[in-house]
Amino acid sequence: MTEKTLARLSVTERLARLRECMEPADGRVREDADCDDLSVLARQVESLPPRLRHILYSVRIERAPSQVLAQRWGISTRLVARELQAAHESCVQGLAGPGLRAVAKGAEEAGAGAAVLAEARAWVRVLSMGQPTDERLDAFTQWHAQSRGHAQRWHQATREWKILGRALHAAPADPEPGTPGLRAPLPRLTRRGFLGAAIAGATALGALAIARPPLGLWPSWQVLRADFRTATGERRRIGLGEGAYVELNTQTSLSLRTDASGVLIALFAGEIAVDNGRAIPLRIRAGGGRVDVGQGGVALRTWEGRRVVVRALEGTARVFHSQREVSLVAGQQVSYGSSGMDAVRRVTSGTSDDAWRRGMVVFQDTPLAEAVAEINRYRPGRVVLMDSALGRQRISGRFRVDALDRAIILIEQLYRARVRRLGDVVILS
Repeated sequence: MTEKTLARLSVTERLARLRECMEPADGRVREDADCDDLSVLARQVESLPPRLRHILYSVRIERAPSQVLAQRWGISTRLVARELQAAHESCVQGLAGPGLRAVAKGAEEAGAGAAVLAEARAWVRVLSMGQPTDERLDAFTQWHAQSRGHAQRWHQATREWKILGRALHAAPADPEPGTPGLRAPLPRLTRRGFLGAAIAGATALGALAIARPPLGLWPSWQVLRADFRTATGERRRIGLGEGAYVELNTQTSLSLRTDASGVLIALFAGEIAVDNGRAIPLRIRAGGGRVDVGQGGVALRTWEGRRVVVRALEGTARVFHSQREVSLVAGQQVSYGSSGMDAVRRVTSGTSDDAWRRGMVVFQDTPLAEAVAEINRYRPGRVVLMDSALGRQRISGRFRVDALDRAIILIEQLYRARVRRLGDVVILS
C-alpha cells in the first residue's frame, strides 16, 4: 500500500487496511506455534525486579496510564517509560517460536532490521497506554506505511505483545503455608510483587487512594487481599466441600475462610453463583451485608462502591443489611447499598443475569454505554465510546463471551458508528 493511497483514506479505513497486514489470513494468531515461547516468557517475567514487573503488568493487562503508575511509585513518567521499555525488551528478546521466526524472516527480507523492530515495540507500548488521539493514530499510520518491512515488524511486535499477555495472565501466585491446594494460580502478579506495589503506591497516593482507586485504574486494597481473582473473560469454579461450590464470573475477587461455624465467602467485587445443595453452613459477606445460604443456591453481583444484588436460584436464603432482614425463595431478588435495602421482587429465570454461566452476554434494549461497559468486562483490550449521543442508543442481542466483536460489528451496522481498531483497542464514535 502506497502513501498516496493512504492519503485518500480516512483514519478508520487506514487502520482497517493496516490490520489486514498485521493479522494472519484467518484472523487468528496461531497460538500452538508459539507455545514454546510461553515457558520462556514465564521465566523472564519472574526474573524481573518487582517494580518493572508491576509496571509491565499494569500496562499490558490493565492499560494503566503512565501518569497513574508514576504517582503510584513516586517516580517520573519518563522513568515509567524507561522501565516499561526495559521490562518489555527483556521479556521478548528471547522469543524464537516458529510463528515469530516466520514473521521476523519476512521483515529481514524486506530490509527492516533491529532498529525498525525497536520502533514497532515502542509503538506497541505507546498505543497500549491511555487513549490514542487522532494525531497519534496518524503518526502511527505514517510510520507503518513506510515499507513492507515496517508492517512486518509491527506484526511481529503485536504478536509478541499478545504472547506476553498470556504469560502475564498465567503467572502463579506465591504459595502460602497452611492452605495446601486452596490457593490456585492467580492471573496476576505474584502476591509478593503485588503487595510491594501496594505499599509503594500507598506512600505515593495515600491510604485513601489505595482504598478507593480513582476511576478503578488499579485494584483496591480489599481486592489485593483476595484469595481468588478472575481475569477479564475468565470464569472458574471452586469447590467448598460436600458437593457445594462457588462459580466466579469475569473480574471477580473473593476470599474464603472455613472454621467451626462453616464456610464464609467474602465477595469484594464481581459476580458469583453458589450451589449449596447439601446445605452446609454457608455465609457470604458483600458490601456491608450478609447472606446466609440454605439448601439450594444464590447469585450475587457487586462492583466496588455500588449496590449488591442477591438472587435466590434454588431453595432459600436470608439477607441481612442495615438492621433489616429478608428471606428469599427461588426466583426472588433483593438489592442493598448505602441507601438501604430495596423491596423483594420476583425475577424470571433464564434472564440476561443468568447468561454468563452459559458463556453468553445478553442485551435487552440496553443503552450502548451500558453495553460497552459490559463488553469491557469480558473482552480483552478495551472498547472506548467517544460519542455520548451514540451511548444513548439501544441494543438487543445474544453474544458468546468469546465472540463479542460481533456486538461491535452490530453497533457499526445499526448506527453507522465510526470504528477505529488498534490491535484489541476499539474506538467507537
